[in-house]
Amino acid sequence: MTITTTSAPAAGTDQGTVAPKRAVFRAPVPADGPAVWKLVENTPGLDSNSVYYYTLWFRDFADGSLVATVDDELIGFLTGYRRPDEPETYFVWQTAVNPRHGIPFLGVKLFQAAADQQVAKGARYVEATVSAENKAIIMVLKQFAKKHSARIETRVLFPSSLLSDSHHDEVLYRIGPLTAD
Repeated sequence: MTITTTSAPAAGTDQGTVAPKRAVFRAPVPADGPAVWKLVENTPGLDSNSVYYYTLWFRDFADGSLVATVDDELIGFLTGYRRPDEPETYFVWQTAVNPRHGIPFLGVKLFQAAADQQVAKGARYVEATVSAENKAIIMVLKQFAKKHSARIETRVLFPSSLLSDSHHDEVLYRIGPLTAD
């Protein structure tokens, strides 16, 4: 599945001379691993994994993940998967976008596209873990739930005491039940 989203021309520009940017959302391939790793390394607050990890992920879990590109440059990604013990649950694990891409709400659109794709394939719940300080992603989750008239349940999935000393509690947001439109 490929989805295209477009930016609006900047205010005050001649719309006849400035072409809007077009982001394409597509399933990732293993060759996207190094670019995603570099984006994660340059995104404060994200847990870093190895290049090998992302390359392997995009081989084995591409069906639940998306990348965003503009003119073949990778500018964003989202990794997710269907939980083996709960196949009706889609878990969004990590996402980031390059802030200089110039496409408003690209991260929101990427999340919504990935989650809607999984709901269309039968997912009834969407989950993600979030730091309590990450107000931006919490707002995205709330907007998604509202769009689908779904409940949100929250609880600490992994307390910081289980993780490294500098890690925050991982708060689980569970949205659902959901139905395809």
